[in-house]
Amino acid sequence: MSLEDFKCPNCGGSLSFDTDKQKLVCDFCGSEYDIDAPELHEHNHEGEPHVHHHSREESGGDKKVTEVITDKDGNIWEQEKEFWSEEEEDEFKVYSCNSCGGEIIGDETMAATSCPFCNNNVVIPSQFEGDLRPDFVIPFKLDKEYAKNSLKKFYKGRKLLPKVFTDQNHINEIKGIYVPFWLYSGTANANLEFTGTKIRMYSDSNYNYTETKYFDINRGGAMNFQYVPVDGSSKIDDILMESIEPYKWDEATGFTTQYLAGFLANRYDMEAKDCIHNAEERIRNTTIETFKNSVSGYDTVSLKRSQYELGKVNINYALAPVWFLNTEWNGKFYTFAMNGQTGKIIGDDMPIDKGIMIRKFLMVAVAVALIIFIAGIFIYPRL
Repeated sequence: MSLEDFKCPNCGGSLSFDTDKQKLVCDFCGSEYDIDAPELHEHNHEGEPHVHHHSREESGGDKKVTEVITDKDGNIWEQEKEFWSEEEEDEFKVYSCNSCGGEIIGDETMAATSCPFCNNNVVIPSQFEGDLRPDFVIPFKLDKEYAKNSLKKFYKGRKLLPKVFTDQNHINEIKGIYVPFWLYSGTANANLEFTGTKIRMYSDSNYNYTETKYFDINRGGAMNFQYVPVDGSSKIDDILMESIEPYKWDEATGFTTQYLAGFLANRYDMEAKDCIHNAEERIRNTTIETFKNSVSGYDTVSLKRSQYELGKVNINYALAPVWFLNTEWNGKFYTFAMNGQTGKIIGDDMPIDKGIMIRKFLMVAVAVALIIFIAGIFIYPRL
């Protein structure tokens, strides 16, 4: 295994991928390089990672070591140290930065990061070897400032959000991550039976009537699906990732580690076979909804019976850009995610200003009551 970093051929500074220019740009001298520039490969640095395993004495299951220190005056000091368990050592690795020698700690899925000491951007090539290599990647199109401004606009669109939340809620952390996705493509064959209704309301001098007629509706056929995404990381919420879709997969490009410079990346820790049930559910729901939307001329349409079969499925592995913004307010943490290609943003459940909510409810209630009152005058005139 080795670490890979990207150094500027001009000054030796660290290179980062620029979302606007879609090039690698030196953080120091500003030199720009195309992703496939041959001079980059001549200046890439590789080094061996140092994975530390601490020896320890265990007593009663405790993984602690007591170190005895004697100072120059003969005083004895004891320091108790606690080490990682064997399970933790299997999950975490400690790498040595090629630039400054500082320790970079990450879990077993870490694929790209930066040194916490010198901010050198590094990639772990072994995380992309063999079947771990993505078929393609969508590069980041939007930068950190765009993500910050999008969050402010997101706040403004929430009418029930307390003003104090907008004023005092500050971003604690913002990070751009390439999220691993499995993409499923194939054909779905379906035979569906729906129930449609036509409703007629009328009245006479004594009663009001509701007449409902029911109809059997059949729909069937084949639908082609391409690149239905399911994130391959157990650490990331599936619903959060689905909420910032869609991605424009036709803008994806062939994978190269240069796109990762300056960003974080994880490889998948869930196999394609473990995620396919999520893809099947999404494909099935989309198939049913598409055929249902093809039915018109009825007041209501509901699914009665379905026969569904998914044909041969092709699977691709890809990385897609996501900005994660973590904020804190009033002792609670909030997470927001933004599509790094399109800018679509979504967030956790946010607080509600109960005063604003009550006022809006009363306004709606009064308006509805007024409409009912006026309608009653015309529908049921006084005799």
